[in-house]
Amino acid sequence: MFFVQKEHMPDQPVIDQIMEFDGELYQVGNVLEDFGGYTIILRGNVG
Repeated sequence: MFFVQKEHMPDQPVIDQIMEFDGELYQVGNVLEDFGGYTIILRGNVG
């Protein structure tokens, strides 16, 4: 789970999207929009 400001994400993340985090690929499990940013919850590594 991590928080990122909207200004640092070109597009809003969506559930089931594959996202790179810390050099690894993960599937997005949930996205919460709050305080000018997104809290993104990742599922297990897919790559």
